[in-house]
Amino acid sequence: MDNILHSTSTQPGSLQTATSTTGNRSDGDSMYEAVLEGDWEAIEKLLERAPSLAFVEINERGDRALHLAAAMGNEEIVRELVERISSCDDLALLDGRGCTACCYAAISGDVEVADIMLRKNPCLVTARDKNNATPLHKAAFCGNKEMVSYFLKSTKVEDFSNQEWFDILLLLVRTRMYDVGLELLEKNVSLATMRNEEGTVLHALARQDISHFRANRRILDSRHVKKATMKGVPRRQIEGVMQPDLQLLAEKVWTEVQRLDRARVRDLMKNPLILHDAARFGNVELITMLTRDYPNLIWETDSDGYTIFHVAVMYRRENVFRLIYSFGAFKHLLATSQDQNGDHILHLAAK
Repeated sequence: MDNILHSTSTQPGSLQTATSTTGNRSDGDSMYEAVLEGDWEAIEKLLERAPSLAFVEINERGDRALHLAAAMGNEEIVRELVERISSCDDLALLDGRGCTACCYAAISGDVEVADIMLRKNPCLVTARDKNNATPLHKAAFCGNKEMVSYFLKSTKVEDFSNQEWFDILLLLVRTRMYDVGLELLEKNVSLATMRNEEGTVLHALARQDISHFRANRRILDSRHVKKATMKGVPRRQIEGVMQPDLQLLAEKVWTEVQRLDRARVRDLMKNPLILHDAARFGNVELITMLTRDYPNLIWETDSDGYTIFHVAVMYRRENVFRLIYSFGAFKHLLATSQDQNGDHILHLAAK
């Protein structure tokens, strides 16, 4: 036999590397180049001699043909390789970087590539990489919204622990996929009251810069109102239609949080102080929503003795500072409150 495929083990997931007895060039090297070049004819010839090249490691770095094709988004090669892999377990093999082929599809954002593999092995949606991350985690981290939605449809609540779902929800917030986050929260409302060292979902929402929402909302609202009124729709029925997904998600989380007793709610809003985070990023909508039900939150001070209005001045958040005038007599007390150095808001403004 001119070409021999050697491996250290035949167990799925073990190190298996393609070598050749002919010349100085291995079948693995040839496969690597053929996949990179998208040359299916060359790949097919190699597979005729050594079918296992479809899934084994093809070089010392631990690259695998399927993983390379998935990373490149080559649907044709992925489809052909998947058809030639008889064991579903082989689809979940890790490459030298510790990733599954499905993880590469999640990172690239190619839904069709992921679908080809999941049709063969639906369990791939929960297959872990070396860091225990799944394709859904990868897609959320990279902000691939279409891919996240696809994986969510293929994933059951019981497939992950609550802590893992919470981590995914935080990733969705950080990558501004608020509508997908709302969809996830509706499936598992317990996530609304969970927290880690950085806080709750509301803390993550408070740290979102929503200035671009305000600009876009003014444009969209004006266009929507004009179009709707031309059709005879009363203006009062149009109000709130263009509400940002971030606000919808925040309201849903806040609704679930308020089901707890008041002492527990106040505890969730601290360490770190959620209003301070919101003030830092100018998220006046969130501040308004929280203080409507818990007005005493505005009196909370951090380790430096700062209230939310001190923070607003330091970060030049005019929209938050204007809230002072809606708190009646509170504004005078807040304006004269001092930090641990004896400074008040005017001192901070001067800086």
